[in-house]
Amino acid sequence: MDGEIFLKLISFGDELTLNPYVDQLAKSLNMSPVQKGAEDTSNEKIFNDVNKFICEKSSFINDLTLQPIYPTETFLLIGWTNTCRRSVYWKDTYFTFRPDKRDYVDNGINALHKFEETLFNPVLLSDQWLTTALALQWSLSALGIKYFMYNTQDCILYNTHNKDKLKSLDPHTYYNPVNIKSSMKYYLENRGLDITTEHGNEVWATFLYNKIKNGLNL
Repeated sequence: MDGEIFLKLISFGDELTLNPYVDQLAKSLNMSPVQKGAEDTSNEKIFNDVNKFICEKSSFINDLTLQPIYPTETFLLIGWTNTCRRSVYWKDTYFTFRPDKRDYVDNGINALHKFEETLFNPVLLSDQWLTTALALQWSLSALGIKYFMYNTQDCILYNTHNKDKLKSLDPHTYYNPVNIKSSMKYYLENRGLDITTEHGNEVWATFLYNKIKNGLNL
């Protein structure tokens, strides 16, 4: 039917991605928005959520081949979150462990704060984040699914351990991952804006629209 929107924009990310800019961006791209963002999530969980979505929307042709269903009708928008969030599975509960939160109901979880220096080592976490983003880029490209990645409130730490691996990231589909000023939160704050305001949402939606159109030629 003329004018009917077939392409869906599926948004993944943290609590900041639950704001209206996703709907505004989808409208500008002539897509239908689907919100998959979550409060207090981690990069590990975002990666798992995207992969779960891909598997649920795919069908097995045979034991060796995974064929995506209608990849041309799906566009994934992936907002990576703060690196100081670790996914934890404890007593049948899957949740996010953070160094700035100390009111976990279980003392066994609160005891993990003794190991924060190791658990939240910035070099280790940045390398894990980079590996996760690379793996997802390669998977989505292999499946023929279009996507765009950006950071919501943090950045990948550039260091001697990951500088060569960083060159493998596709800059057309992941906007400036090593610059904190390019993340949504700081980009808006540097302009005196906030993502919770109407104008902040409009500015970020327009910014993403231009990056996506220029990088992916949609």
